[in-house]
Amino acid sequence: MIIENKSVDFYGYQFWIMHFKGMMILLAKGIKGQYIFIIPRKNAVVVRLGDKRIDTMIKHLPEDAYRLMETAFEMMD
Repeated sequence: MIIENKSVDFYGYQFWIMHFKGMMILLAKGIKGQYIFIIPRKNAVVVRLGDKRIDTMIKHLPEDAYRLMETAFEMMD
């Protein structure tokens, strides 16, 4: 994918790409804080239905995406 004449490794085919705990996680984001995380190495899909959006970013993703993944991984382990 190319954004502003630069090749990027965090977005492609309508999904954001999140690198978390050495894994590549695909992420779809809704306008009001909804998320769909696809975690191929865990054979898992995590969905958050929300109505509140966080504007604080870490790299190219909202901060709460990382907190949600921490919680999801704790539940899966």
